[in-house]
Amino acid sequence: MHHAAQDPTYVVLSVLVATFGSWTALDLFRRVRAHSGRAHLAWLGAAALAMGLSIWAMHFIAMLGFDPGSPVRYDVRLTGLSLVLAIGATGVAFFVASHGQFQTGRVLLAGLVMGSGICLMHYVGMAALRSAVSLGYGAISVGLSFAVAVTASTAALIAGRKERSIDRRAGAALLLGLAIVGMHYTAMAGLRLAPAAGTPVSPAGVEPMALAFQVTLGAVVLLSLGLLASFFDRRTEIIGAMDAGRVGYWEMSLPQQEFQGSARTLEILGLAGDRAPIPDARLREVIHPDDREGRDTLLRAAIASGSDYSADHRITLPGGGVRWVDVRGRVLTDVRGRPRKITGVVLDVSSRHEAYAAAEESERRFRTMADSAPALIWMSDAEGRITFANRHYEQVFGKPADSMAENGWRGVVHPDDLEAFERGFFEAFAQREPVTLYTRVLDREGKQRWLRCEAVPRRQANGAFVGYTGCNVDVTEAKLAEEHQQLLLRELDHRVKNTLTVVMGIAAQTARSSRSIEDFTSSFMERVSALSRAHSLLTAQHWESTSLHDLADVVLAPHIDSEDRLSFEGPVVLLTPKAALAMSLILHELITNAAKHGALSIPQGRIVLDWTSPSNDAGRKVRLRWRETGVSDLRPPSRRGFGTKLIEASVRMELGGSSSAQWRDDGLEQMIEFPLPSGGGT
Repeated sequence: MHHAAQDPTYVVLSVLVATFGSWTALDLFRRVRAHSGRAHLAWLGAAALAMGLSIWAMHFIAMLGFDPGSPVRYDVRLTGLSLVLAIGATGVAFFVASHGQFQTGRVLLAGLVMGSGICLMHYVGMAALRSAVSLGYGAISVGLSFAVAVTASTAALIAGRKERSIDRRAGAALLLGLAIVGMHYTAMAGLRLAPAAGTPVSPAGVEPMALAFQVTLGAVVLLSLGLLASFFDRRTEIIGAMDAGRVGYWEMSLPQQEFQGSARTLEILGLAGDRAPIPDARLREVIHPDDREGRDTLLRAAIASGSDYSADHRITLPGGGVRWVDVRGRVLTDVRGRPRKITGVVLDVSSRHEAYAAAEESERRFRTMADSAPALIWMSDAEGRITFANRHYEQVFGKPADSMAENGWRGVVHPDDLEAFERGFFEAFAQREPVTLYTRVLDREGKQRWLRCEAVPRRQANGAFVGYTGCNVDVTEAKLAEEHQQLLLRELDHRVKNTLTVVMGIAAQTARSSRSIEDFTSSFMERVSALSRAHSLLTAQHWESTSLHDLADVVLAPHIDSEDRLSFEGPVVLLTPKAALAMSLILHELITNAAKHGALSIPQGRIVLDWTSPSNDAGRKVRLRWRETGVSDLRPPSRRGFGTKLIEASVRMELGGSSSAQWRDDGLEQMIEFPLPSGGGT
């Protein structure tokens, strides 16, 4: 016959015990993998004990609901053997599963060993039962119970090897507990009862209730101790890992505000010699006086709101030094929502604050240096947007340096240069190459300036591009000097060509009017010399203008042997380079003719040169008179020589004026009149 129905109360209790045991065993098995050597074996034994004991306890609790119709007792030896089988099989399975890498064959073998041991524990435990009935089993139920035991064991080993969140671990423990209980009741479903002839009505052995109570009590105590050991082992590991990372752990009970901390925490706070718990008043003593009020405010706010506490403040060390610490904590509440303690960590962040201070000092020095530099200094980000501009921008453009950020710089670049400047910059930017560009800008007064813009890419230690650093230098004067130099070179080229043309003309005309090579050489050299002296005078004046007085002095002086033989006077008249060269040749021809045929050819001869510069409606003119005296029996030349032609051509073509000559009884009088060109003056 089948056995009577099971009491639901004991079914529920068996599920609870199996689930609690599964949770404890899985948790302890996780500790097995976290240790090695003797500690590994110790935790392996604890996990096996927890798993075997929970399965064994579940069996005898479930058996309290079994009523075969006659009194029941249990044989102590077989009952003990069933416990040994449960623990031994579980231990072997855990040992196999915990060594080496995760392999399907290894886990299946461990699950087979563990499942077989659980089944064997069940049937040995049933064999320990003493009653007036005999027990028999159906083959199908035995096979099913074996399959359930192996499957549950394999699942337990897989779950034990994997890192899971607490909710998933709870689900795995519940499923494993249900599977173990299912194995028991699957086996019990195939139980067959028959009266046993000659069996006493009250067999010898331990009463089921006493055995179940002792087993359950012992199992709960041992499982609880296992969980506590696992918890404290994890706590020790975590604190050890934090200590290795130079992080301290601390707790503060509420509302007493009594402080406790790990050895590393007390070392960081300079409280290594203090005993726990440490009153908050003592803790406040080591906090820097300037930081106490802020720390108290943050702590009260965290306790009142239940929010996290986080603060950096200074600690005054016993030796008088100061240390920066980063203190973080979280408020924990009881079931009623009241704060009961704060747990957290503390780090020595002195080096970080020193680095911040050094970085701030470096930034301050850089800004001071950049702002005092007589150049435009800027930086961009990796996208090409301006992120920094020094104060020199304000001086040059009359705008705050911040206005140059992003794309504000486009407002100061000359509109005609903006497109070319952007193209040149962003082409180099795309290639991450140094760039040098010249561009025009408009300053605060709207005046045009030239800038030489140089920039180089800026990179982090790992080589990542973070932007450009640039310096723009005002090169307006250099640009103007360059333009002026180019102008001078063009002007020099023009003047050299003109001078060579004049020299070639002088050479040709001198050759035609000369009677011999010696006569040509002398006349030609004198004329070129006069031209050279005019050039020297103009060079001294930077080829801008020269006065008629200075020109007459350098051209005429070499031909005068006595100061009383020549005089010249007149207002200050400035001649352009072209007019000065022409006038030098005119004066040279006049003084040469005077030396050969006129006033300077006789001892009593004298020359007077004067000029005026009247103004009329047509503009200003220069009237120059050359007067020779002391010459007797002067006869005009029978033909017009080269000198006369040169004077007339120079006055007409180079000066745009006119000339006339009169031969008086005592000497020549030459009149020259020409307009004062633009640039000349008195």
